[in-house]
Amino acid sequence: MSTVRWSDGELRRFVVNAPSLSWGEETLAELARQRFGSELRHRVVPRVQARLLAKAGVPLSAEGVCLFAGELVEDSRYDRRRDWLLLCADPWEYLTEWVGDAVLRSYKSTIGRSRKDAPLLEGIAAASSRQSIEGPIAE
Repeated sequence: MSTVRWSDGELRRFVVNAPSLSWGEETLAELARQRFGSELRHRVVPRVQARLLAKAGVPLSAEGVCLFAGELVEDSRYDRRRDWLLLCADPWEYLTEWVGDAVLRSYKSTIGRSRKDAPLLEGIAAASSRQSIEGPIAE
């Protein structure tokens, strides 16, 4: 079965309509949220999970990232980051960065990070780089 992915335009339309989803028909709102979650699981979640694992050594729930991203977008009506997502050339890439930044801020404000953790986290980040995962470049 082939799955048709959202275009950049469909993402932008969802982001514009997301803040008012709770004002309309609940069934349609839930369907829009489910479709958005499906796109997030495919396009955004794996990269956000990899980023947090590399930067903070923290595994994330795919479902949790989807819920978090949905809330972020639905609460973004007056947020300049939402405005930039509507304007930028690659909204999926920007959404990934926006969600990743927000998740990392949430983690740091909840758990905190001491100066003693810096070397350990740098080691995790270094070990998680693409080159380290894939090994040295073949000659």
